Amino acid sequence: MSSNAAKQRPISLMWLPTEVHLEIANLIHYIDDFPSHTFLRYSCRYFYNIIEPHKHTPAELYLLERTQFGIEQKLFACRKCARLLPAPRFADKMRKGYTGKWGYNPRMRFCLECGFYRYPGRSIYTRGVVIGIMGVWHIMCIACDTFGLAASGKAAKCCKDCFPDLVRRLVEREKQERRLHEQRAIVRVETRLMAQLGWYAQLAIEEFKNEV
Repeated sequence: MSSNAAKQRPISLMWLPTEVHLEIANLIHYIDDFPSHTFLRYSCRYFYNIIEPHKHTPAELYLLERTQFGIEQKLFACRKCARLLPAPRFADKMRKGYTGKWGYNPRMRFCLECGFYRYPGRSIYTRGVVIGIMGVWHIMCIACDTFGLAASGKAAKCCKDCFPDLVRRLVEREKQERRLHEQRAIVRVETRLMAQLGWYAQLAIEEFKNEV
């Protein structure tokens, strides 16, 4: 009974040792002008970790993302690091429009990691930039200089963690500006009064001289 049950068990590729898996990946033939081990590598975490990535040309990457596998896995190519990455690794704007999967200029697309990488000069994404990722707004915070959830959507100026402190500082600054404005108004009034009193004093002196 047990022997019959064992014979009926389906044979799985995962039963084979790792050495055999690597041999299969090395000997696998090309399908549709692309190395099939790329599809095998992206099929699960195990194969992704043991199979070395193939160095695709940019043209291959843009064609790979449009294959059935690339569409099902929601993969997109980055022009800077030349990798196929899942959708959450890109800004929403990079996955839509002319840089989208079916756009007329996908070669302008770059991933978040490359966008924040500090190239000689400066990074593409700078402090204060607000980026939508899978429909959720994120920001490179102007206060703490970290990337996180935006405090108030697309119009945010800081992340949610820094928002209470930023509001407190803005309120204090507004109070200081109001006090400074009031002090300047008082100085202007005093200056005007002193000028008027000085003119009246000079007029009284002239009248006194005339009487004498």
